[in-house]
Amino acid sequence: MTQRRDRTPNIEHRTPNSLRKQRLFGGRCSLVDEERRRVAPFLGTGANSAALGFRASDFFRMSDFGLRILPAVVILSGAVALSGCVSKSKAKLQQQNAYLAGQHEALAQAQQQAQSPTVKVLGPVKNPIVSWSEGMTLGRALFNAGCFSNSDPVAIVIHRGGQDFQIDLQRFYAGDDYPVVPGDVIELR
Repeated sequence: MTQRRDRTPNIEHRTPNSLRKQRLFGGRCSLVDEERRRVAPFLGTGANSAALGFRASDFFRMSDFGLRILPAVVILSGAVALSGCVSKSKAKLQQQNAYLAGQHEALAQAQQQAQSPTVKVLGPVKNPIVSWSEGMTLGRALFNAGCFSNSDPVAIVIHRGGQDFQIDLQRFYAGDDYPVVPGDVIELR
C-alpha cells in the first residue's frame, strides 16, 4: 500500500496553481515561510489572520503604477464632476429662466404687432400675421403670408368689422385685386 500524501500547501509541496496565485496577487500571498517572517510583525491579532499567515490589507495594497496614476485619476474625476454636473436647483433655475425669456419674447412680439397695424390670414400659410402697409391689396397680403398649399383655395373670405366679403376667385385670378385694411381677417378655404 502506498502512503497518501497530504495536499496542504507548504514549502515542500507547491503546485503550479498555487505559484500562479502567488504571482497574481503581486507576491503578497503569504504562504511562503520567508514571506511570513517578513510580514509577521504586521500581522493582525485576529485568529484568522494568524492562521492564514497574511493580513487582509495585503490584497488592497497599491502597486507603484497605481500610486503614479492615482493623482491623475483624482484630478480627472474632479474636473468631470465640476464641469459636467448640474445640480437640480441650477437645472430648475435655467429652465425657469428659459421659460421667462420665451414669455418675454412673445409679449414683445405681441406688443409690436399691437402697435403696428396687421392683417391676419387664416389657412395654409407660413406667417398668419402680416404687417399692414399703405395701399396693401389681397394679393400682396397672401404673398407676404407665404401660402404653401398645393392647390388653389376654393373660396377666399375677408372678415372686416363684423361683415364677411366673399371674393370672386375668377376675377381675382384674372388680375382684379382687392384692397385690405388694418384688422382684416383673410380666410382661405
